[in-house]
Amino acid sequence: MRLRQSPMIEASALFGIALVIFMAGIWIIQGDLNKVATNGPILAALLLFPAYVLWLVFGRVARDASLRIRFLTAIAVTLAVSALGALLLKPNPETENEQRAIEEIAKIVGSFALSGLVAASLTFGWLLRESKLPDPTLLTKPITPAKRKKRK
Repeated sequence: MRLRQSPMIEASALFGIALVIFMAGIWIIQGDLNKVATNGPILAALLLFPAYVLWLVFGRVARDASLRIRFLTAIAVTLAVSALGALLLKPNPETENEQRAIEEIAKIVGSFALSGLVAASLTFGWLLRESKLPDPTLLTKPITPAKRKKRK
């Protein structure tokens, strides 16, 4: 499958794939589908929305670069957002079991980082790979037939 290579399409593909994998990871971590339904969208908004915006911004900056450079840019953005996400999700100091809260945050941020890396691999390795064959949708013949000269 090939998609048009533009920053918006790349960021949207990254976001969509990462969202599905991130929600599945949250479900594995928390083990309860009801918790995922309540906490999942909030965690996705905290981590995936800034990543989406940064994927767009840095994708726009690197839009003329090679596929490998755009792939590495997406990975760098994912790792940066996961590092800053750990700071956003600080545990509540009033909780009794602060160590367990820190472990839970590490699992969530790790799930986000893993989902972003898998999404980047799938997006740039499968969805946006460069084709070695010519695009069959391009017209190679003239649209109007050539006019022949009439003989008298």
